[in-house]
Amino acid sequence: VYVVDYLSGSVIPISTTTNKAAPAIPVGGNPFAIAITPDGKTAYVTNNGGASGDTVTPINIATKTAEPAVTVGTGPWGVAITPDGKTAYIVNNVSGTVTPISTATNIPGSPIAVGRQPENIVITPDGKTAYVTNSDADTVTAINVAANIAGAAIKVGDVPYAVVIAPDGKTAYASSAADTVTPISVASNTPGTPVPVPRDPIVLAITPDGKTVYAVNSNVSTV
Repeated sequence: VYVVDYLSGSVIPISTTTNKAAPAIPVGGNPFAIAITPDGKTAYVTNNGGASGDTVTPINIATKTAEPAVTVGTGPWGVAITPDGKTAYIVNNVSGTVTPISTATNIPGSPIAVGRQPENIVITPDGKTAYVTNSDADTVTAINVAANIAGAAIKVGDVPYAVVIAPDGKTAYASSAADTVTPISVASNTPGTPVPVPRDPIVLAITPDGKTVYAVNSNVSTV
């Protein structure tokens, strides 16, 4: 298990056999999110601030060492990796963009403009579409992964934050500070009827069979 330590600027590996932490791996300033390639060889960490912020640090998992940082947009936040492991997508919260990074070369591609203050990203199981929540635009942006082109904004509730995809790849779910979770048809990129939840659903998770979505309601301490 790899734990991002925001205040110390490091990532801490924990052995699942012994439940003991290995030495911390220094990364950039204010590391925020982490994603691991499907082959388990590399972790990508977004560095959100400080002198070494606005970068992504690849970590070699075999050696538990950081590789040279990759410069991306301002305020990197969420990160997701395509199912084929070829591309890491970095959400740049301040820039309002998403930066694709080739995992073979760790070279960033051209930033993709999305909405204001994007935060989180998820990719469909078939690897064709990435969905990004734009917290200051009250929208979700669908990105065509093959072309790295953003589609039209999808209107959801106020201040969308979390987003998950059903295992069958047919529906995305976006939570919002409007106390709702909005289903989005992946085939048409149209929103469905918002589902009311108690308060500020900041985290979403979906069961492997796709039958149930769980929302963490941050201000009322419920799920």
